[in-house]
Amino acid sequence: MAIKSAFNVVTRGVLGALLIIQAIHAQPLQSPSEVVNSYLASLVAGDVGVLVSLIDGAKKRDNPQLTLEPEYYGQFLKDHYRGAVVSVEEISQDGDGWQARVRFDFPTSGSQTTTLILRLVGGEWKVTDEIQEP
Repeated sequence: MAIKSAFNVVTRGVLGALLIIQAIHAQPLQSPSEVVNSYLASLVAGDVGVLVSLIDGAKKRDNPQLTLEPEYYGQFLKDHYRGAVVSVEEISQDGDGWQARVRFDFPTSGSQTTTLILRLVGGEWKVTDEIQEP
């Protein structure tokens, strides 16, 4: 009986350790700022595959061209952002999510400021919406 009790204690200890390891690995693999930086770099590079992996929610719903015509849209993005200077002006926590205020300075058409909304989706940070400033 002592052997069975010792086995139960060891088994519970191993299972507890596995649950802790699983909880650690369930944490987001990237921080919100890393997602924003990766998103912006992929936008400028026209890397549609990475963009698709970084968006969800309204952002995904509003951009079906990313998956419908990835080659064409990738080239469109490269052309559109060619020569643009992209800077993250501010990134801040907003409730259970984050917001990143991003400025795009285009060589010929002025500047544009956008706020990216990030939320946790399936344990990963995703760009879920975008607000264009007038």
